[in-house]
Amino acid sequence: MSPTYAAVIGAGPSGLYAVHALLEADPAIRIDVFEALPTPLGLLRYGVAPDHLKIKALAPSLEAALAHPRVRLAGNVRVGRDVSVETLRTHYDIVVHAFGAERSRRLGVPGEQMHGSVAAADLISWYSGKPGAAAPRLPARVRTAVVIGAGNVALDVARFLARRAEDLRATDVPSAVLSWLADAGIEDLHLVVRRSPAEVKFSSKELRELVSLPGAHTLVHGVELPEDGMVPPHLRRTVRVLRDAVTTGTPTGGLRLHFHFGTRPVEVLGNGKVERIRLAGPAGLQEFDAQLLISAIGYLGTDVPDVPMSSSSAVAAQGPRVVRDGSVSPGEYVTGWARRGATGVLATNRADGEAVAAAVIEDAGGLISRRTSSPDALLNRLRARRIVVDAEGWARIQAAEQDEGRLLGRDRVKIADPRRLLAAASAADSLTREVAS
Repeated sequence: MSPTYAAVIGAGPSGLYAVHALLEADPAIRIDVFEALPTPLGLLRYGVAPDHLKIKALAPSLEAALAHPRVRLAGNVRVGRDVSVETLRTHYDIVVHAFGAERSRRLGVPGEQMHGSVAAADLISWYSGKPGAAAPRLPARVRTAVVIGAGNVALDVARFLARRAEDLRATDVPSAVLSWLADAGIEDLHLVVRRSPAEVKFSSKELRELVSLPGAHTLVHGVELPEDGMVPPHLRRTVRVLRDAVTTGTPTGGLRLHFHFGTRPVEVLGNGKVERIRLAGPAGLQEFDAQLLISAIGYLGTDVPDVPMSSSSAVAAQGPRVVRDGSVSPGEYVTGWARRGATGVLATNRADGEAVAAAVIEDAGGLISRRTSSPDALLNRLRARRIVVDAEGWARIQAAEQDEGRLLGRDRVKIADPRRLLAAASAADSLTREVAS
């Protein structure tokens, strides 16, 4: 019986969890993992907050899939640009979409395009050292910053802004990011939340990490924090954390954290750059000076040509099976944010990956493959046109980042320049290994 060949689009947590599940479900499957960036790990490497070291410690277990003898990594290959989905479907029996979401939703208010107004995805990509991410338009000095959002991403961004640069030296944040944070000098940090305190989406753990930062004073404006009986059970701990953290009196020194609930931005004011923010909330309209505005109100799906979308953030699907023209597309599956939209935590992707593997096994008997050529032929054509980063190339990138860290007196520093990443990865041409039988 001939083996099954699978292409997984995306080497982030959702893609790698799917690889793990497929390997366990089918002992004969061969898998090629296509990743647009030169590096794998996706959201774990370029989305998880740099100070969440316990979550980042999941990397070795996820990466183990890339060292499996029946798995090949094809990094620096963007599906939809370097190879089409249709081409993958003619070279593989199975295609799994695991490409996540990359674009931030916009606020849709006047003035948000001014210098100093930044989408959370752009800020996170920059401070996480994502290859090719442009430095956002940040003012050099920031006395007052405003973060819009009610979820954990908003709190991650706020905590980054509230951190001292020295606190992040133990992480792999690029040196330019630490320099900006050291010079910014933020004194007031406003979190603007459209929801009430009893409806927020952020977790008690994320909130506690923010409000318990040394020297931080927590202030709540416009609303009274509800008692436990007025809050859904799953949010009571979150509200208690906030209630316990509220500063009494007038804080002096340190960083002031301002929470505005039931409040939304209506206009960004300034002469080409952010100078004031106008909000509408329980007390009506209010304005205050600010130099930086971060919008963290959600993500839109990645735009991949020839992938049917059911919304702006999710692939058209019935469970893990992709739907084209109203019918299930044989051999085509979806997982992670590409399936759910930008919701859930990293561990949610494990269940998604297991669902893909179960569907593949269930469908195996009736699968009519569209494969007309071999995966090796496709990879050889790609390698002839560009550097394709394999698992050994990724190992060389990691070694180069450790070398960079040692030069700066740190454990590791991310390399964000795509050319430097590819130079490190291509020190030897190693993608020629065949998938082991």
